[in-house]
Amino acid sequence: MTRGRIAWWGVAGLALASLLLGWAGCGDGGADASDTSPTPGAECARDPSNDSSEAVALALDSEVTGYLCPIEDVDWYRVDTGASAGLLRVRLAVDGELSPVEPSYAVYRIDGDGGPGEVVGAPPATLLGQALDEVHCVSPGSYLVAVRDDGDDAQDFRRPYRLTVSASPNPDTAEPNDDAAGATPLASGAAAHGAISCGGDEDWFAVDLAAGQLVRARLELDVAGFDPTVRLVDAAGELVGLRDNPSGRVSPTDIELALVPPGPGRYYVVVGDDDGRDADPEAEYTLTVTAAVDDDPNEPNHHPDVATPLATTADACGAAAGAWREEHGTIGAPGDNDWYRLPVTGCAPQGLLEAEVEYDVAGLDAAALAALRRDVQLAVTFVRAHRGSPCQVDSDCQALAKTCQNSWDCSGLFNACRPDGFCAGAAVCLPEGVCGANVIQRREMGGAVAGPGPETVRLSAPLFGDEVVYLRVADFQSDGAAPGVSYRVRARVRAEPDANEPSNVYAPELLESFPT
Repeated sequence: MTRGRIAWWGVAGLALASLLLGWAGCGDGGADASDTSPTPGAECARDPSNDSSEAVALALDSEVTGYLCPIEDVDWYRVDTGASAGLLRVRLAVDGELSPVEPSYAVYRIDGDGGPGEVVGAPPATLLGQALDEVHCVSPGSYLVAVRDDGDDAQDFRRPYRLTVSASPNPDTAEPNDDAAGATPLASGAAAHGAISCGGDEDWFAVDLAAGQLVRARLELDVAGFDPTVRLVDAAGELVGLRDNPSGRVSPTDIELALVPPGPGRYYVVVGDDDGRDADPEAEYTLTVTAAVDDDPNEPNHHPDVATPLATTADACGAAAGAWREEHGTIGAPGDNDWYRLPVTGCAPQGLLEAEVEYDVAGLDAAALAALRRDVQLAVTFVRAHRGSPCQVDSDCQALAKTCQNSWDCSGLFNACRPDGFCAGAAVCLPEGVCGANVIQRREMGGAVAGPGPETVRLSAPLFGDEVVYLRVADFQSDGAAPGVSYRVRARVRAEPDANEPSNVYAPELLESFPT
C-alpha cells in the first residue's frame, strides 16, 4: 500500500507540473517563454517595419534588437552615413547558439521613389548562420538595410537578433580606383599606398610601358585579414600575369610580379583579395611598379605569331648538315617564353633537326654562376605543325584531332595521350592555321646525367616532311629568370643518314630517364 500511495502521488505531481507549464506557455503573452530575453509566449513579436516604406530610422553605432518571426519576415531600417563616410560596417547576430534562423541582410541604395535600389552590400554565403561582421564600401548618403532569414523558411520568436551599423571614412585616399576608368596613374619607381577596405574592393593602377621594357610590381603588406594578390591586366582587360600570397592571414606579404609584357602600351596593376571576398581596412599595403629595359633584342616573341625567324628562306635537309641558324635572347622574367621559327624543305621522307641553347657565362663570377644555376633550369622544346588539327585560337589546341588509347598512339607528339582519348596539343594555334604539337623537350638536368654543362641543353629529333620548325626557349617550370644573362639558340637540319628510316616509332625520352 505504501508503494502504491507513493506511485499515485508521483503521477499526480507530474500531471500537476504539466498543467502549470501549459498555463505558463499559453494565454495573452504575459508569461516569459524565452530562454534569452522577455519574449511574449509562443507568439511572434510583431514590429512595424515589414516594408521598406516603414523602415525604422537607425542611428549609427547604436544596437537595435528584433525578431525574425513569422516565416518570411523582413525587417527594414534606414541609415544615414554622414558626409565623410566611405565604409559601412554591419554587425548582425542572433542570441544563443540554437536558433533555427540564419540571419542575413542586404544594404540597398535608395532609388528615386524612396524604395530599395541596387544592392551595395551583403554577407558572403559561406558565413550564413554565423555572427556577421562585414565592411562594405559605399558613397556618403542614405541606405536601406533589410534583415531576414537567409532562406525565408525559418522563424525564431524566442531569440532576438542584434543589429549595429557603423560608418567611417575609407582609409584609402586613392578611392575610387576600382576599375580601369578610375585607375590611379603610377610612374615607374614610385610607391603607392592603399588598403583593401571591403569585400570586392580592387585597387587599379595605370602604367605605360614602352617597347623593350620589363615590368616588376612588388606588393608589401603586414599580416592582414585577407590573402593579397597582384595581377597585370592589359588595355583589353585580359590577364597577363598574377602573383598572390595564400598565407596572407598568417604571414607578411612580400611578392613580386615580374613579366615581359606582350608589347608596348597601357597596362593595369591590380591589387585585391585572392577571391574578392575578404578585406582589412586597417592593413595598408605598399605597391612599387618598376619598368626596366629588356636586354632581349627580339621581344616581343612570346607566341608563335611573333616568333623570331632563325632564317628568312627555307633550309634544305641535305646530305651534309646545314649551317647553324642562331639568335640571342634572355629569359627576362618568370613565365617568359621565347619562340623561334625555322622554315625547312626537302625533309621527306625523313630529316633530322638539331638544336641547342647555351647561356653565355663568360664573365660571370662564381656567385653569379651559382645564382644562374639556382634561378633558371634552361629548357628548349621542339613544336611541329599538326596538319590534321585546324585552329583559330590557342584554346582550340589543348588536344589534337588524333585519337589514342595509350601514349604510343601519340608517338612523335610528345607521347601524351589525354584521358579523353586524344593526343595532347601544345595549346598554341600556329600562324599556319593548325595546332602546334610538342615533339620533344630537353632541359638542364643539373649534372644528373653525363653531357653538357648545366648552362647548355641540346636536342635532336626526326622531321617527317615538316615545312616549318618552332623552338620554344624558357625556364623549365616558368618560375625563374635571368634578365641580365644572354643565351644563344641555334638550329640546323640535315637528311636522315639511315636509309631505312622511317622504320620505327619515336619516343621523346632518353634512356637515362628510365630506371635500371
